Amino acid sequence: SAIAPDVKIIPLKVLDASGNGSIQNVIDAIRYAADMGARVINLSLGADMSTLSQDAIDQLHQAIIYAGNKGAVVVVAAGNAGDDVSKYYPASFNEVLAVGSVTSLNQRAYFSNYGNQLDLVAPGTDILALRATGTSLGTPISGQYTQLSGTSISASMVSGIVALMLAQNPYQSIDDIRRRLSYSSEDLGAQGFDPYFGYGEVNAFAALSYDYYSTGALKTYWL
Repeated sequence: SAIAPDVKIIPLKVLDASGNGSIQNVIDAIRYAADMGARVINLSLGADMSTLSQDAIDQLHQAIIYAGNKGAVVVVAAGNAGDDVSKYYPASFNEVLAVGSVTSLNQRAYFSNYGNQLDLVAPGTDILALRATGTSLGTPISGQYTQLSGTSISASMVSGIVALMLAQNPYQSIDDIRRRLSYSSEDLGAQGFDPYFGYGEVNAFAALSYDYYSTGALKTYWL
């Protein structure tokens, strides 16, 4: 991870090269990661609720609850349909951190899902990344690199920041993490929470520089 360089990563493949896969694979991977002790689970994937049965939705929800009870923070891409995030799973579950995308000008990316279930936004357009051999994901710019756009990229950035936060204090709960991220984010759009930016754009330094444990209210200090 470029954001949290010393983390241990459990790479679990649940989708094929075209981005397709079964919901059961996703459920199994979440439970496996939780059983292996993962503290952050990044789900840069999602599905339109109309494509899932209620039983599949319930099983996916239970897997995320299971991971949370095991101490994992689940970070999810809000989705790239330019639609209300409430129509998509797992981003619309209350137990996850749903992340949307902004441009380099701190404007909402046109593709980024929005709505009351959105928690935060992070950079997600034309992000330079390594390109796996034999793939054409994004806009290849050389044999090694590509430019990627999407809420999947934004979610992975937030996952890296959450990993840093847990390294700083491993006893934080999902509520602790959510509060620190929301209070330390850069407010965009309408003042306070809004459906297009959530609580704002994530700020790694600010998130790591907040402490509310002594007073119950967040306050800034410098590391």
